[in-house]
Amino acid sequence: ASGVTVVLLLGALLLGLRWYSRRCSGASEITRALKGRETIGLFHPYAHAGGGGERVLWCAIHAVQESHPGVVCVVYTGDTDVAKP
Repeated sequence: ASGVTVVLLLGALLLGLRWYSRRCSGASEITRALKGRETIGLFHPYAHAGGGGERVLWCAIHAVQESHPGVVCVVYTGDTDVAKP
């Protein structure tokens, strides 16, 4: 009987954590702005470093925007010292 109780408690805990995670993730400004829109995420660790990879990144974004004008491109980066546009 105690094994069943542990399983039920763990299940309830997991459901609670899932609910809390979804509640928190939907609260950001960017999430609300992009809700319902087609979005492509691109990862470039140091997009502002000036190493030459930025040109490839921006060419890729330009190509996506040319062929799919309604799609939003989001760049995930490790740069912390760059201001928002």
